[in-house]
Amino acid sequence: NDGSQVKKEPMMPPFGFGGIAPNNNVDVDSLVKKIDAKIAELEEEERLEKEAAKVKQDIVSSKSSSVENFKVTEKPNVVTPLPTKV
Repeated sequence: NDGSQVKKEPMMPPFGFGGIAPNNNVDVDSLVKKIDAKIAELEEEERLEKEAAKVKQDIVSSKSSSVENFKVTEKPNVVTPLPTKV
């Protein structure tokens, strides 16, 4: 075997697009629309998560500031509101 008949393997296309060749009937517009829809879905999910975290933080902040506006008197189980600052 003189090496002149070396079998060459077909070159792998970059980025794992092995099944997509330029001559295939791939509907690129449809594929782009699906990707855009998924991106929009993920962005909306992220926005809702951030909004929920902000609401939760606001509730925690509100509760802690409400607690600061009260003092416990000498009598057990009696809470007197402090005057609010104007």
